[in-house]
Amino acid sequence: MTDVEHLPLTGDSAALHATAAALARARDALGVAGDELARVRAAVAPQRGAAVALALGRLDDLTGRASTHRAVLDAAARVLHDQADLLLARQLEAAAAIARRGSALDGISRREAELDALHRTPFLETLGMAHGHSLGDASRRVAEARDEVRRAEDDWRAARDAKQAESRRAAALLGPLADVRAVSAWVATGGEASAFRTTWPDGRAAASVTSTISGLAAAALVDRLVGRGLDDAAEAAAVEEVVRLVEAGGTDDAFWSAFYAATPPKDLYVLLEGDHLTPDGSVLDPGTPHGTITLAITGSFGPWAASLGPDEQEALGAAVVDDLGTVTIPVGWSATATALLGAVHGASRVHRGALERLDAQRRADAASLGPLATLPFERDSRFVMSAALSGLAESPEESLRFLAGDGDQALVAARSALWVGAVPLGGWPDEGEGVAAVVRAAVEHGAASPVPTDRESAALLLSRVTWDAPDGLAGTTLSPTAQTDLAAAYAPYVEAFDRGFAAQEPFDAVGVHRGPPGADASGGRVLPLLEPEALSRTLSATMASPDGVRFWDATMLAHHDTTVVDALGPTPSRPDPTDPELRTGVLRALDAHDKAMSDVGVIVGSMHRADVASAVEATERYETHIGFLMGVVGDVAPGPAVLTTPALAVVDGYLVDLDSGVTTAVDRARAEGTAESWVLRSRGHDLVVAALVADGVPPQDAAVRVSAFVRTEDGEDRSGFGAPFQQAADLAPYRGTSLAVPPPDAGTPGTWSLSRASGVG
Repeated sequence: MTDVEHLPLTGDSAALHATAAALARARDALGVAGDELARVRAAVAPQRGAAVALALGRLDDLTGRASTHRAVLDAAARVLHDQADLLLARQLEAAAAIARRGSALDGISRREAELDALHRTPFLETLGMAHGHSLGDASRRVAEARDEVRRAEDDWRAARDAKQAESRRAAALLGPLADVRAVSAWVATGGEASAFRTTWPDGRAAASVTSTISGLAAAALVDRLVGRGLDDAAEAAAVEEVVRLVEAGGTDDAFWSAFYAATPPKDLYVLLEGDHLTPDGSVLDPGTPHGTITLAITGSFGPWAASLGPDEQEALGAAVVDDLGTVTIPVGWSATATALLGAVHGASRVHRGALERLDAQRRADAASLGPLATLPFERDSRFVMSAALSGLAESPEESLRFLAGDGDQALVAARSALWVGAVPLGGWPDEGEGVAAVVRAAVEHGAASPVPTDRESAALLLSRVTWDAPDGLAGTTLSPTAQTDLAAAYAPYVEAFDRGFAAQEPFDAVGVHRGPPGADASGGRVLPLLEPEALSRTLSATMASPDGVRFWDATMLAHHDTTVVDALGPTPSRPDPTDPELRTGVLRALDAHDKAMSDVGVIVGSMHRADVASAVEATERYETHIGFLMGVVGDVAPGPAVLTTPALAVVDGYLVDLDSGVTTAVDRARAEGTAESWVLRSRGHDLVVAALVADGVPPQDAAVRVSAFVRTEDGEDRSGFGAPFQQAADLAPYRGTSLAVPPPDAGTPGTWSLSRASGVG
């Protein structure tokens, strides 16, 4: 058994105490047996003869072994008693954390419902400073509840890790019980071998000698099978015996600990090679002997891996990849590796170890003088890559360390180019879900971390991901889940969207910068530099499904409202309508509105980029085709410049408008952009007016003050929305030019896309 995140810790302290008591009784019985043996020896010793000498020798041997193993049982009983107390303490700590987390989640639900209700407040009811403050308060309460959830989850993990560490320590102390000679001595004095069975959930001691021997026997049979020296009948018999053993082993930690200690991943690959699994690691036919073995292995490998220490887990993940080889992977091996990695949960260092090896191998392949020879590994291991990435994403901290280290710029460049900027031969089998999940986990963890290095790492990582994604991850078909995960990675940094679009001269395309100071004069956040064309192309890829569009609609609305409300600040306890600071507050809020509108313009423009690009591509194909046909019939001279734009021609009475598709797409984008801009400008206008009225300014005067900066009645866009929208939708050229980005280390796939200098939309 293994612990499932945020559920009660597994284990039975009462059963441990009971086992310890049984061992203590066995210890006492050995003491009585020793006393009896001593009395027998005392009665026999005065006699003479060869038979007597032999009997005395046997009695001395039994007495000595009984005394030794009585001490073993005494030590085991003490260890189990202590472990039972520690297990109960950790379970209580975890239960408290679970309760706190549940309470905080309930709070989030309530607060989000309140926030949602505020966002849907009828227009007339939003005309007041109180509404703006309510929005801010509700947002802060949601954030506080989420912080409490994170703290409770950290406490749960701390309790789980402590429990596992204590279990491993107990396992080390119980090692002597695995000595089969100890069992023999106990049986020789009339005891039962079952008294030595001390397995407990997640204890990992696995001190059942019977199970240990069975596990080693199964491993020995596998070793014989993979040696390929058996004839058909012997091989079938060996497979059937392995099936019997693994079924009898069930979920016994002792059995599987012994089995995996003697069975490296490569042996499992050979055992299960062929067509027993699908490429994603699923069992094709569970009813066959190999299907039974596979199910037993995938059900036990994860709990066993979770019992290992961090370094052991990383070494195990490396072995899963190393044992595949480096060229063409035999049929079924990759599927078994995928199944093994997919079975591991809560042990992210296993996936980290696998990814480190995959990363090194892909680099070596890219630097190879014969790249065609290395393509089979890239093709055959892509399911393994996806499984490793999905597993790593379960640990946000490990995800950030893998992709960015401690803010190592060279590592960030290399890892982003390889995993985000390059797609394996055949594409990502999970439609990008593993990569997107790791990027999201890493960026979200870093952005929210109290550690400055983590925050800088997250910002730098997202900057590099933005540069690499258009020709890699974002250039492929992403599943709705991958779209949402990739979009969520950008959500913490919406305020950085418009920087590149607003640039008037060359600027760095990759890196970080410090945002403006907060309203409380605190230092600005570390923000990523986001190359504008790459950003709009990547954001567009996250909006190819309704889920992605809904995510961004909610994100841009929340960004706008929170930005304006935060800039307005709290309502004075005694507002003075004549206070000149009110004017300053208006300007500050309107500046915030304008900045938020500029960021939102990037989002809305990116929503329409794909439609515009598709229409242009369709028109270009149409122009080429019609131009060729018209050239053939002699209507116009054939050649590359057959038609001009706009192009109209009459063919057999039909009017062919080659520009209509583009015109329709552009008009639709501009119309929707205008509508979205109007809605947000109206919200900004009303939030500021309501704030002034709450400060004591007459409504009419408040409207006049605001209208000079935000007009809604004439449709004119006086905010920063228009230019970023046009550029992100690829309807206008960029005003600045991004400087070329130095490539990562040589030998990294994706390097060919890192030398471009973007400047034209």
